[in-house]
Amino acid sequence: MKLEVQYVPRVRAEIADLRGASGKYLLLKCRVDAIPRARFHWEKDGEMISSLDLDYFVIISLDPSIDYGTYTCVATNLLGSTRAHINVTGLPMKPVVVSDPKGTRKHIYQLRWRTSVERQDAITEQLPVDAYDISYRKVVTEILDGGLKRLRYEPLESMQETYHTDGWKEYHSLVLRDLSLNSTYEGILCPRNQYGSGECTNFAFNTAFEDGLTEPPPVNPETERIDHGLTINPPLEQVGINAATQITTSSAVCIVTTILSFQLCTGYRYIS
Repeated sequence: MKLEVQYVPRVRAEIADLRGASGKYLLLKCRVDAIPRARFHWEKDGEMISSLDLDYFVIISLDPSIDYGTYTCVATNLLGSTRAHINVTGLPMKPVVVSDPKGTRKHIYQLRWRTSVERQDAITEQLPVDAYDISYRKVVTEILDGGLKRLRYEPLESMQETYHTDGWKEYHSLVLRDLSLNSTYEGILCPRNQYGSGECTNFAFNTAFEDGLTEPPPVNPETERIDHGLTINPPLEQVGINAATQITTSSAVCIVTTILSFQLCTGYRYIS
């Protein structure tokens, strides 16, 4: 004796979010599991478009004005019907940021991104992208009592940039300016075209402590960097001719030059 369990069709779309450029061939396909066997029909935006009992639907040459929309694969057997939806759009692909998050400049950062996570195929490579909207702001970490950390954003309203494309390219870049040195920024990158906004990508980056440096240089306890860029190395006990006064912490060094009859006061400090 054989026992057979029957059930309502279980159906799913092979690709639920399908992008296609004008003139491209698209294959919409569903997968179904059902006992007894299910029969198929297809709908678009609620209207039946095919009753051929096929688990796929073909768009031979995509016309954006009539072919974009929501397609529904309907699987039906004696126990009921199940639906799976496929959205066919011309929205831009989700971009991928490829620039190094560790910047090498103090006040600027070059943001680079790719049009999509993988090289686009023949179906999607002509999807237009009119512009990318970029929002970003500085993130400050505050240490509270008890060691708790709190993030503060500067400014409260994100800074905005718009990058307009000039034809289809796989890679793009934009220089973000007027940034704070040695700081962390967070942002979001959103593509858009005439059909609407595509999925956005979050990104983060750090600016450098100095141009060409990504972190502060180590501090030498025996030296101190002064505004003029000169360094005094201890011990230093006498300066000039006939100087007998011991120079102590925070004392100013004055060189008395009798020949030229003037004083040169350096303003440097000695660190004991």
